[in-house]
Amino acid sequence: NLHYYFGNKLGLYTAVLSNILELWDSTFNTLGVDDDPAEALARYIRAKMEFSRRYPLASRIFAMEIISGGECLTAHFNQDYRSWFRGRAAVFEAWIAAGRMDPVDPVHLIFLLWGSTQHYADFASQIGLVTG
Repeated sequence: NLHYYFGNKLGLYTAVLSNILELWDSTFNTLGVDDDPAEALARYIRAKMEFSRRYPLASRIFAMEIISGGECLTAHFNQDYRSWFRGRAAVFEAWIAAGRMDPVDPVHLIFLLWGSTQHYADFASQIGLVTG
């Protein structure tokens, strides 16, 4: 019985959302200033694209939650997550400062990576209609 583990449907749903984010973010956890930027970004993009290909419904569940206001993710996007996010941006800033990467706003680059790697799962219907 699922209610034994989660208490109610909202608990189960929140756990699903958290699991999706943990899987996505795990591919970015090892990002470091000593990494080669091109290799690190390529590795991350490949991993996220593979996740979207293998688990498109997970991406759509997350997208629908965000489109609906993201209330069930408020607890997840706490100070710890924001610190984690700033840590990823700091790696990009270090690469830029070292001349290893062209100047770009790291926060917006991360958003761009998230959007582009999830697009094929989230908008599969549109892509299918456009491409036949």
